[in-house]
Amino acid sequence: MQHSFAAILLLSTVGACTVPTASSRAVLPPDQSHLAVGEVPLDAAREVTRLFAARGYAMVDQQALPDASFALVFKGARGEVTTGGHKSGVTSYAIGSVFHVHVAPIDATHADIQIIGNPMIDGSEKCSADGSSCASVPLDVGQGTELAGRTEAEVVHGVFSELTLEGRAP
Repeated sequence: MQHSFAAILLLSTVGACTVPTASSRAVLPPDQSHLAVGEVPLDAAREVTRLFAARGYAMVDQQALPDASFALVFKGARGEVTTGGHKSGVTSYAIGSVFHVHVAPIDATHADIQIIGNPMIDGSEKCSADGSSCASVPLDVGQGTELAGRTEAEVVHGVFSELTLEGRAP
């Protein structure tokens, strides 16, 4: 009797398995999530927009804030994950990324750019805008490999590397 109860408990939890998602903050240390540049915030925001567009991420929101900083949001699709099989049915999920960018003045000629990248499933962001808390998703949605923040961290690192290569970072 105890064995059958344990088997039922195990089967019920296997069907409800979830994996955590993570933002780029889980991969990049804090000092690699921001970059100081030798430009005013508006020019830096324009350059960041160009670099995200070149990577296939469209700006979906922007706000000029009272402290002369800018808040930008970029989104883009990365592909689809298909799960299931012949008997269980097939389900597809659209996997994407969203990036929250804050460009703030440091002084009259310099700005600080902070970028947090979060995974999306079917257009729904799975982490808070600051990347501090993330939701779990069903295990079959890519087994967590597409949602661990690594892809978003690579994009953040790439944007900052390009800005540095262009001589924009002092």
